Amino acid sequence: MYYAMIDDSVAYIYDLFAIAGMLILSYNADKLSKYSNVSVLSNFKLGAKRQYVVAMAAICMVLPLFGIILAPHPQVYLKFSYFYMNEYSNTGVDYLYHRTIMKILTYISFAGMMVFYYLAKRNKNYILTSY
Repeated sequence: MYYAMIDDSVAYIYDLFAIAGMLILSYNADKLSKYSNVSVLSNFKLGAKRQYVVAMAAICMVLPLFGIILAPHPQVYLKFSYFYMNEYSNTGVDYLYHRTIMKILTYISFAGMMVFYYLAKRNKNYILTSY
């Protein structure tokens, strides 16, 4: 099991299976959906203030990506579960950035997602249903 975790060819095969699974699911979702060409932000028919809130919530949802780009060493986030599988210093810049800044950005992203979902549920013109 350990050798499978560190082997690059196993990682590439796993990535191919994950991409194939996503493509199959998105193809079936498009084929079975009732609606086509549904854009997320264009279906909100709200006032100007609420449009601003929706745009800010959408920006908040991608804040962790900006945090990764602006990290001291962004390549740390390219490795899966870096801080659990590698040795690191508790006082190192990477670890402190991950434990403070990234944690805050993750919470802000989650709050933005909740606001976006709440406004989408209240909007009659937006299609956000669970079957």
